[in-house]
Amino acid sequence: MIAGLQVAAFVPYVVRGTGFVLDDWFTLRNARFGGALHAAGDAQSVARPGAAVVDALAFGVVGRHPLVLLLGALVIAVLTGLGLLNLLRRFLPLPLAVGACVVWIVAPNHTSLEVWASALNIGVALLLSVGAGLLLSTDPLPARRLLLAGVLAAAATLSYEAVVPALCAGFVVLPWLRSGRIDRRAVGAGAISIGAAVAWMLLHWHPDKHLSSGVVHLGYLWSGLFGWGVAPDGLASSILTLAALAGMAVAVSRLCLPSFRPALGEGEYLVVAGLALAVLGLLPFVRYVYEPLGAGDRALIVSAVGGAMVWAGLAEMAWRSRHVLAASLATVVVLSMAAGRWQAAVAWDRAAEDASGVLQALRRYYPAPNETLVIGPSLTVRRNVAGLLDTSNVEAAVQVIYDDPTLRAEARADTVSSTAATGLRLDTRTRRPPP
Repeated sequence: MIAGLQVAAFVPYVVRGTGFVLDDWFTLRNARFGGALHAAGDAQSVARPGAAVVDALAFGVVGRHPLVLLLGALVIAVLTGLGLLNLLRRFLPLPLAVGACVVWIVAPNHTSLEVWASALNIGVALLLSVGAGLLLSTDPLPARRLLLAGVLAAAATLSYEAVVPALCAGFVVLPWLRSGRIDRRAVGAGAISIGAAVAWMLLHWHPDKHLSSGVVHLGYLWSGLFGWGVAPDGLASSILTLAALAGMAVAVSRLCLPSFRPALGEGEYLVVAGLALAVLGLLPFVRYVYEPLGAGDRALIVSAVGGAMVWAGLAEMAWRSRHVLAASLATVVVLSMAAGRWQAAVAWDRAAEDASGVLQALRRYYPAPNETLVIGPSLTVRRNVAGLLDTSNVEAAVQVIYDDPTLRAEARADTVSSTAATGLRLDTRTRRPPP
């Protein structure tokens, strides 16, 4: 069931089509002219060795075949969904475990892991983390499984470091939940494996990764998990936000107030556990701000799982209260998320189409360029996704389509009229040279 639903969730991407956007062109350029082992770029390869392996396979071996890359993302998503189901079943009744997995699959708040080739390493990091969680949740916990869990945790960290807080918690909490005691061996194994991976990343920090001066607004997390991140903006997202807020207030009240505890059930605990996991997932982005939508929803790699647990817990609470209410809530949530998923697929597809259209126009009007290629104004951004955004990815795309690493290109935010820029110019609105 989970695998079939995951395949169905990818249908909108297949129907709408898929292509390359943003950083994809940078990595394609590296693989084309430097070889598969250099696909991620020198700095990225050292900072994130796990990501370098994924990029070498995706962009170096598969190359410019976006449908094949999409199928690869589907395989990763199916394995993650099945692993997550097995992990949750060890602590929850089957209906709750299935419910959380269904919501995670349907919710369109981690689409970058599914359709963006440059985020394949992030999907791999989540898969490895779930694998480590499965190993840690066995009782007894033999040394060989603990060793393998440490290896998977280190590999996940070196693929995408945002999983670190959740992994740290997993080495403490998961053995405790299974055995009823803190496993010092697990804590030590986690400290050594994750600590070594984090130390490597800090010593080889990517020079382009800069912390922001501000702190992420918690409203981003809320909206990404319970508002416009999981449903089309407007009435649908407002309904979901209000329902989630009311349900969480009830869950916390029942847990904290003795007079409400007779009505306490498993759903309330799942809501709080999901919120805790969502916060753990947010911690790496407190000073590295992404808007959790479109290309930025990779910031919800862990938090999306926590959000799905919250929705499943709320559904269980509603079911205990009134079956009709639960059915209505589930219907509204799933339909809203399905609509949001289609909207996300359209945004990704149009972004790829925009990039492809501009690049084809450049080839048509300038088949053998001998000057800098200049495009402008900026391409349309839909749900935080654009086909080409700045000079770095525009120049990489130009070098790929012309098969020439010496070509130069520039992206302008404004127009490319005769007084605004020099070089071989293309207006992105008309896809023609300006008059």
